[in-house]
Amino acid sequence: MIKYIKCFDEVFDKTKSYTIMDGGARVIQVKKIVGTVGKCGELDKNFRYIKRRDISERSRWYRLKEAAEKYHFFPSIEVYQYEGQYYVVDGNRRTAAAKALGTEFIDAHIKEYVHKSDKQRLKGALSRRRFESETGLRNLDLTHENGYGILLDEVISYPYGENMPEKVRKWYSERYLPACSKIEKSTLPVRYPGHVTGDIYIMVTEFYRDFMGGVPYNTGFETLISGFKFVHKIPERRFFRLLPFRVFHFLFFRKCRKSEIFHRDFGNMTGGG
Repeated sequence: MIKYIKCFDEVFDKTKSYTIMDGGARVIQVKKIVGTVGKCGELDKNFRYIKRRDISERSRWYRLKEAAEKYHFFPSIEVYQYEGQYYVVDGNRRTAAAKALGTEFIDAHIKEYVHKSDKQRLKGALSRRRFESETGLRNLDLTHENGYGILLDEVISYPYGENMPEKVRKWYSERYLPACSKIEKSTLPVRYPGHVTGDIYIMVTEFYRDFMGGVPYNTGFETLISGFKFVHKIPERRFFRLLPFRVFHFLFFRKCRKSEIFHRDFGNMTGGG
């Protein structure tokens, strides 16, 4: 039995009022492209035409695939974004070739549909638009889009860089990308399924902001990951090499130690045992 690709008109709830936002040109994950807009009932689950399997169609398909393999490039496609997934308006063959080649990302121009009743998703979409507008960064992917506001606050308060463009450049290249690389090599993605790397980055930095009043930028992110895992009781295979245990022992248990000293001294003064 043939499995057809999702159809935008079948999943989109037309009974609710919605907002359409132009997301502009961005890089999107190919795995999040799940359906089509204008080719409903014509494409299989791999975005290949079901009935158009003649010589001409096969020829177009192989030319596109060979060009992509040779140049590692796909022309931009057009998509609708709805509830975190993408539906192709123009570029079904390019999408099929990208999926066949196992391409992870593709350029796309996006129009996002958000129901006005979905306040959380609308807030997240506006947060992402503000982040992209003020930083110029469009390639950051978050599952929970409200996190874009947290990232924007971090960029603004980043201690390196004399102006906003310089802060953005330094934060992205010297902080965010290296941190995401460390996260991907850790066990955190397995520990938190359903969260992309950017979500986990926010989790770790927010933990230190809540606990210490700010993120220690002079500390390597690998060490910060180990501290985060230590507090949340996540097993660490290289625990004693990655975690400066003395530091976290001091941070977490100094209050307990002070309390013990107080009770001991108070007991001696009162003659207690």
